[in-house]
Amino acid sequence: SFQKEDLGKKEKMALRKIKQNEVLPEQEDLLDENITNQAKIDPKTESELEIEEREFICVVCRDHIDGPVYICPRCKTFYCVKCATALKDENENCWSCNYQFKL
Repeated sequence: SFQKEDLGKKEKMALRKIKQNEVLPEQEDLLDENITNQAKIDPKTESELEIEEREFICVVCRDHIDGPVYICPRCKTFYCVKCATALKDENENCWSCNYQFKL
């Protein structure tokens, strides 16, 4: 059941405003519904969350990227920083979409 202790800081401030008549009467129903819905949301524990682990492979050297990864902002192609830096130094662009590297 709904308890006042379940309220967050924003909801408690909203309740105070209602008590101080700072909220219009027609807003009270929406506010009550929002507060009730917020109190029903169960925070997930880490074990309940699905954590996606992605494996990044550099499009140039075709090796797994273990460290930092450069992702082309236009086409989202993955590059290891070593290859992205080398391509930029050679004034080459993204191999997939021809976007100019911005490192």
